[in-house]
Amino acid sequence: MKSAAADDRRLSMNGNPPQSMFNTDAPEVTGSEGKAKIFCIGAFCTEQPADSVHTLLTAAELLRKRKCRFKLVLARMAGQGNQPAFNTGEIRLYETVDVGMAGADKFFARLDLCLFVGISDSAAHYMMEGMKIGVPWIAVGTPETIDLLYGEEGNRLGPAGLVVPTGAADMIADYCEWFIRNPDVRKLFAESAKSRAKGLH
Repeated sequence: MKSAAADDRRLSMNGNPPQSMFNTDAPEVTGSEGKAKIFCIGAFCTEQPADSVHTLLTAAELLRKRKCRFKLVLARMAGQGNQPAFNTGEIRLYETVDVGMAGADKFFARLDLCLFVGISDSAAHYMMEGMKIGVPWIAVGTPETIDLLYGEEGNRLGPAGLVVPTGAADMIADYCEWFIRNPDVRKLFAESAKSRAKGLH
């Protein structure tokens, strides 16, 4: 008999979690000591499209309004320079960190999920680094990111994340909430990410 988690994995193969999974009445995720775990989301923003920062903050604000427990860590890519000013308000922007082309494993090891909000030639590199240690992704759906996260049609490894159109703050928030409230499903995506990264090396 298939488990519910297995069904979730199957239904997510096309990059679209079933609407029934967005259960906002689900209990908070708890750790081994019974304390509520704060979900750690990393995020890369880019200059293309120009509103990618706004998209990220809008998604974070939606999660806050839904009372999701999370912290947001903004990653600055090698050579990116200063990030635009952030109006943190109640967005829970935990910190901004520099993530170079090498040694990114320390950054990814802290995360439960990572976002790539925007389009960049460096996206595949950073996504691969996160996948190596089992970080699922939500990323703008370019041909390269789609291939990384899903592989060829019918790939037995399962998806390593979900894709979204540019500017889709609502969808990003929905997917983040889905991962936050379904830790078993997140683990399946994490396992797929590791397997997919291993297979590509």
